[in-house]
Amino acid sequence: MKEIHYFSGLTIAIFVGIHLLNHALILHSADLHVTFMDAARKVYRHPIIEIILLLAVGTQIVTGINLANNKWGLMESIFDFLHIASGLYMSLFLMVHVSAVLMGRYKLGIDTNLYFGVGYMNVSPQRYFFIPYYALAITSFFVHMACIHKTKMSEYVELSAAQNQSIGIIVIGIIFTILVITKMSSLHIPSDAIKKHVNH
Repeated sequence: MKEIHYFSGLTIAIFVGIHLLNHALILHSADLHVTFMDAARKVYRHPIIEIILLLAVGTQIVTGINLANNKWGLMESIFDFLHIASGLYMSLFLMVHVSAVLMGRYKLGIDTNLYFGVGYMNVSPQRYFFIPYYALAITSFFVHMACIHKTKMSEYVELSAAQNQSIGIIVIGIIFTILVITKMSSLHIPSDAIKKHVNH
C-alpha cells in the first residue's frame, strides 16, 4: 500500500507543482496566471491525463487514510504527526476541491479559472472561511513534502540535518502561502471576467 500511495502521490505532486507555479505567477499579474493556465490545461485536461489524475487522487485518498489509521498510534516525532495531519487535510481538500471544480465545469457550465476560486476570497463573510481553507491546503502540501524529505534524507545524512532541511521546506512553504494568498485575497475581479464566468 505504501508503494501505491507513493506513486499516486508522485503523480499528484507533479500536477500540484505545476499548479503552484501557476499560482506563483499571480505575483506578477493575473493575466500571466490565466495565460499559463490556458496553456497548461491543454495538457492536464486531455481526457487520458485527466482520468489518470482523477484515479491518482482517489487512490491517494483511500491509501492515505488507511496508512494514517495504521500509523496514528505509532508516532515517534512531531514530523510523524505533521505527516499524518497534512495528509489528512490534503485528502479532505482534494475531495472538496476536485468535486467543486468538476461540478462547476460539467453541471454549472462555468469556467473554473482563477476567478472561480478567488471570488469567494474577496467577499465577506465567505473570505473568512476560504482564505484559511486555501492557505492550509498550500501549506499542507509543503509540510507533507517536507516530512517525506526528512524520511528519505535520513537514510543519507544525519537526522538533525534532514530535519533542518525539512524545516527549511516548511518555512519556504509558509512564505509562499502568505505571498500567494495575500495577492489572491486582494485581487480585483474584472466585470467581464465575472460575466464570462457566469454565462459560460
